[in-house]
Amino acid sequence: AVAQIGAGLWMGAASDRLGRRPILLVSLAGSAVGMLGSAQAPTFRALLGWRFLLGAFSGTSATANAYIADITAPSERPKLMSWIGVIASLCFMFGPGVGAGLSELDVPRVLPAGN
Repeated sequence: AVAQIGAGLWMGAASDRLGRRPILLVSLAGSAVGMLGSAQAPTFRALLGWRFLLGAFSGTSATANAYIADITAPSERPKLMSWIGVIASLCFMFGPGVGAGLSELDVPRVLPAGN
């Protein structure tokens, strides 16, 4: 949560200065690295470090909202911004079920899931 507060500050300023797209790409790449690191963390301290990094790159939704505000007509903005909330809600509703279903498949594991 502390890293997310800092992320909102630096990503907002950076997206105004450098553009929305580069910040979105950096944020998504940093989030992917943080998730992979969290999955592979050998100790609790390492997990906390990876989660802090993940929080530091968590400005994707704010930057996406700013990008939508930049590229859409004022009459279309509310509809498109609401879609971000709808999609996030759908991910929270169906993500755990999809993950549970995928865990039952007998496929080679790319990332070890514990012992």
